Amino acid sequence: MSKLAEVNSFKKIEVVICDDHQIFKDGVKTTLKDVGWLNVSGDPSNGIECLELIQANIPDVVLLDINMPEMDGIECLKHIKEDYPLVKVIALTQYDEKRFVRQMLKYGADGYVLKSTNKKELLLAIQTVLDGQQYLAEYAKEVNDQRKDSPLFPHLSPREKDVLRLLADAKNTKEIAKELCISHHTVESHRSKIFRKIGVNNLASLVKWAVNNDYA
Repeated sequence: MSKLAEVNSFKKIEVVICDDHQIFKDGVKTTLKDVGWLNVSGDPSNGIECLELIQANIPDVVLLDINMPEMDGIECLKHIKEDYPLVKVIALTQYDEKRFVRQMLKYGADGYVLKSTNKKELLLAIQTVLDGQQYLAEYAKEVNDQRKDSPLFPHLSPREKDVLRLLADAKNTKEIAKELCISHHTVESHRSKIFRKIGVNNLASLVKWAVNNDYA
């Protein structure tokens, strides 16, 4: 018996829709209102409200937007998975950029679906995560496959990775040298090699690369 069927024999699935656009939430609620095994139990407008709602009444599934005021979906996801690991979280967003897919998956999202989806796919996503599996829309699946096939830093040495992390955290040469207990000259040498291997020529491009590759 699937988890969904097991739960259905006792109670409805409680779903929270977290998004800062009320008209979108109303549309999702209208779409789901005739689904007999499901109940929309809340519609917070940002991550802080979502966490407060979950604390008061733990749902089965959270449909979570990414770009929201006060606390975004990525930060909210981190808290949910740390404090309520049994709650299933599906990213329901307009963003199909690789960096968003990778960050949501990195922090434990159970699913990733675009807002352009239809009712059939949304229900399938909910059913799939309730059965303990991950549901990814086709685009997100492709990004995830690329993520698995391509190590994040396949051509950087361990020390170069350390320097890259600190550069992406806006540390300067002096701070990096102190933290890693190496000389300024060594930091600059690693920095030059990192720029060359990644194929960038300035710090802004390096940070952008780090963000797009699920690093920053």
